[in-house]
Amino acid sequence: GWEPESYGYHGDDGRKFHNSSRGEPYAVKYGVAGDVIGCGINFATRQIFYTKNGKYLGTAFTDPVHSYYPTVGLHSTGEKVRLNFGSDPKVPSAFNVDDMLREHRHHMLATISQVPISMTDVNALVRSYLEHEGYSDALTSFVNSAALPEQHARTGMGKEDEEKAMSERRRSEIRMMITDGRVAAARSTCEMSFPSLFEKQPLARAELLCQEFLELLISGKSTEAVLFARSVLGALLKTSSAAAAAPVEHGESAAAAGGSSGGG
Repeated sequence: GWEPESYGYHGDDGRKFHNSSRGEPYAVKYGVAGDVIGCGINFATRQIFYTKNGKYLGTAFTDPVHSYYPTVGLHSTGEKVRLNFGSDPKVPSAFNVDDMLREHRHHMLATISQVPISMTDVNALVRSYLEHEGYSDALTSFVNSAALPEQHARTGMGKEDEEKAMSERRRSEIRMMITDGRVAAARSTCEMSFPSLFEKQPLARAELLCQEFLELLISGKSTEAVLFARSVLGALLKTSSAAAAAPVEHGESAAAAGGSSGGG
C-alpha cells in the first residue's frame, strides 16, 4: 500500500493503504498466531476485499486499473507466514469464496429480474446479438418466427441498412471459413472487408496466424507449416518482443496487492 499503485491492509493498525503511508481506517488489527488473512478481487464488481479468519471485512478499494500480484510485507526479524493460493489443503483458507460468489449471483439475478423489459426490447436485443455475431441463417429464422414489426424486417432498407447487412454477411462468411479450417481465406477476407480491423485489434491477427499454422499441421503440410512459422510467425514474434521491450511509463507496470510493511 505504501508503494506506487499498490494496495494493502496492515496488521499493526488495521488500516488500508493505497499510494500513501498514512492510510485510512478499515478493519481490526491482526497478527496473533493462527490468524488467517485473505485478499481477493471481485472482477465482476471491480472491488478489492480482505477477510480475517473467515470473516468478510468489506470492500477496501474499488476500480483497480492494473494487473496485480499478491504480496506479504513483514516488519520484524523472525516473523513467519504460510501462504495458500487454493491448492494446499493443509493451510485453511477459512473464507468460503463459493458462498460469496453464489450470493453475488443471486443478488445480480434479483436485480436483473426487477428491470422492466418489453418483448420488443428482448427481440431487439436478440436480433442485435445475431447480427453482431454474423449468424445470418439464425437471424433470418428468428425474424420470421418472432414475427417482428416491419421496421425490423429487411424490406425497404436504406444505404446504412444495406451496409450493415453486407457487414453481417461478411462476418458470417468469415466465421464459416474459420470453422471449415480455411483460415488463410478468412484472414484475407478480413483484410479486404475490414481494413482497419487488424490495426485496431492486433491480437486478432496474431490468433488467426497461429490458427493458420495449426491448420497446416493438421492437414499434413509440415513443410509449408515450417516455412510459415519461420517467415510469418517469426516476424510476428519479433514484433511482439520489440513491443514488450519498449519502455513503459511510470505507473503502467503491474503493482503488488498487499501491504508493504506490517501487512500480511
